[in-house]
Amino acid sequence: MRMFAGLSFVLAGVPRCHSPRDVPPCKGPTLRMVRKQQDDILRVRDGDRLDHGDLIQVGYLGVTEGSYGAILSQDGRGFITVHLPSDSESQSAPLESADWLDYSFKLDDAPDFEHFFFVVHERPFLVDPVINTLQSGSLDDDVRFVAEFHLRKPRRPPTDFLR
Repeated sequence: MRMFAGLSFVLAGVPRCHSPRDVPPCKGPTLRMVRKQQDDILRVRDGDRLDHGDLIQVGYLGVTEGSYGAILSQDGRGFITVHLPSDSESQSAPLESADWLDYSFKLDDAPDFEHFFFVVHERPFLVDPVINTLQSGSLDDDVRFVAEFHLRKPRRPPTDFLR
């Protein structure tokens, strides 16, 4: 097991929570998501299909207050976005027990999927090793994704199909 900044992260199972009525209730850190559609706020479930341009907001719950975390996404083009902490920070953010990110965003036109990853640890950690793990395409013992959230997106037709 390699160490980054004095911390080790271990690959873990992924809790799945889809509704408050789930039995047994989900334990541990979990990602949640909503989508704005006209004047309605709709809950998004893991595996739902969303379209390019949908306005979404990401949040989390089930975290031990005082922990540190990062939320990242990887789209169908392999592009990685750091949603938490802010883009200018290289270290994880302090977490509340549950919260929503301070902003919403539109899904871009990347095809096929948008996968969200949540990393939590009791001490601050560097975000770069998490990005490196996602870029390499293989999970490694150094990063513990405590929760994942997968969205399906439409596949764009090849550009020569449009001509």
